[in-house]
Amino acid sequence: MDDGVVIFPMAMCFWRSLKVSFASEELRLRGRGEIYKVFDRISRRYDLANTLISFGQDARWRRALVSGVIRELNGKGDFVILDLGTGTGEVIRVFREYVGDSGLLVGIDMSENMLNVAKRKCGGCLGENVFFLMDAMYIGLVGSAVDAVTIAFGIRNVAEVDRCLEEIWRVLKPGGVLGILEFGLPQGSMWRNIYMVYLNYVLPGIGKVLTGEIRAYRYLGETICSFPSHEKFLELLFRMGFVGCTYKEFLGGAVLLYLAHKPKN
Repeated sequence: MDDGVVIFPMAMCFWRSLKVSFASEELRLRGRGEIYKVFDRISRRYDLANTLISFGQDARWRRALVSGVIRELNGKGDFVILDLGTGTGEVIRVFREYVGDSGLLVGIDMSENMLNVAKRKCGGCLGENVFFLMDAMYIGLVGSAVDAVTIAFGIRNVAEVDRCLEEIWRVLKPGGVLGILEFGLPQGSMWRNIYMVYLNYVLPGIGKVLTGEIRAYRYLGETICSFPSHEKFLELLFRMGFVGCTYKEFLGGAVLLYLAHKPKN
């Protein structure tokens, strides 16, 4: 057997173990429900970093999330939409571009610094937009209170995904819509290999230059690799009781938009 065939996977295994050690503190923060501390540190340049590391595609993905949820609301104007892990409020801002001053938009996040950016950004937006410092696993709303829940690139960051989905189920009205935008791993082997090189080598360097936080972007790559995507995430949604679960791929499966519903009865 060619030594290169053996050495390459061994090198990748070594790199993966080294990468996990670099991201270990962030992974521990997530396990304790304190990953918001990472986002507090990078809030000032978070939007710029997102734009650059996605090559400007993050705006397109958020618009797909917003337009998909609005379509599922089927023209309902008097709605309440809850955006979990709202961060700097980009999803709320895009919703306002689509719906004007209709409905109530509520954003929650555990990072106070990110919420401060969101409040400044959406201060001049149309309609009623409110932001709360709140944990997505313990949503401080009564049951069956909202028509739709969205979460963009945040479901990976909760300490207990099942617990978060249970809370989403609780606050959604019967027939309510769930829209989740999240990273995944491409299914094609060639594109996946290229993407893994980007996650492991390129992304942390860009993150370091833009925010001064290399570990936060090693954490990003590690959680992308370990989080269930595609059919595996659909299985989780079905198991939690959601129906009509679908996904749409972007960037060859590196980003996915999941849409699901809470049953009407």
